[in-house]
Amino acid sequence: MKNFKLKKMDGFNDATLKRLRFFKKYAKGTNNLLELTVQNTHFPMYYDNVKEITVLDIDKKYLRKAKNDYAKKVVQHDLEKPLPFKNNTFDRVMAGEIIEHLKETDQLIKECKRVLKSNGLLVGSTPNASNIRQRIQYLFGKVPDVEHPHIRFYNKKALKKQLTKHFDKVSIKYLGVLRGKLLFKCEKI
Repeated sequence: MKNFKLKKMDGFNDATLKRLRFFKKYAKGTNNLLELTVQNTHFPMYYDNVKEITVLDIDKKYLRKAKNDYAKKVVQHDLEKPLPFKNNTFDRVMAGEIIEHLKETDQLIKECKRVLKSNGLLVGSTPNASNIRQRIQYLFGKVPDVEHPHIRFYNKKALKKQLTKHFDKVSIKYLGVLRGKLLFKCEKI
């Protein structure tokens, strides 16, 4: 894997760069990493010193790009179904901006834990439904903008409740001045 310096690039604003740095920090030096869906971001191509990256996505177009650019293995798969991997396969599972799109979020989190090796990490992000911008909109009687196609909405408390059903060691932090994103890390003990 190439060692990329992160700087402002086309399409990467400050918040996206901070989120990418968060993912990059926990990917560094990993032997075996599973990236759950890449869509337009292709964060894994910026990870340093990852020996093997497997990418899961439902869209063949994104999988072709991932395979051409950085992934050792790509798998077309619906994240609403059990993950097609053996237990204890990966050191890291990266899930950026995924859980808010799923009906069966608990199933995916449980599956992530199953495919993680001991001391492995699930690293992810999701929009914060209680961010300052949306609170201000409520204050003035406006319904906040809802980012579609999101079907689940998280604040820090709701996210922690969901993650701690499956992981004992969970940390969550806010991203951005307006606290627009939640970044999380869960460790399999």
